[in-house]
Amino acid sequence: MAVERDLQLLPAATALNEAARSQDKRVQATAEKWLGAVTGIYGLFSLTGIATAKDALVGLSGASKWLVALALLAGLATAGSALVLGYLAAYGWPRAVEVNDNEQLKLWYAALRDYSKTAAQRLQAAILLTFGSLACLSVVMLLVWFLPRHGK
Repeated sequence: MAVERDLQLLPAATALNEAARSQDKRVQATAEKWLGAVTGIYGLFSLTGIATAKDALVGLSGASKWLVALALLAGLATAGSALVLGYLAAYGWPRAVEVNDNEQLKLWYAALRDYSKTAAQRLQAAILLTFGSLACLSVVMLLVWFLPRHGK
């Protein structure tokens, strides 16, 4: 590897190094904030569900109940996936890493440099899954409100 001789690149290289160091913290902080928002949203949905669950499915046919259950399960699966990916984006997966030689050091450093990219991808997936989950839960509400009831 050759040493760069163009000293005008030194400020740019220094800025790039600083940005790379701070981007991990920015991605992590964003993911942590997103987790709080997602948790709040699902807390509101759970309170609404508890308040209305007793009579929500009364009078619905068996097929209608299965439609509601399927939409609810899809919403819960996407919500759970969103939370897991959000936590992984914010905190990673805790593990001990041994660094006993230069090759292990290189692998560790490569993983460290990839953290921001991986965390950002996980956060993007968590955001999309959250919106998917909200869509599923909205479908549940619409089904409960608008499916025909027996005897009505």
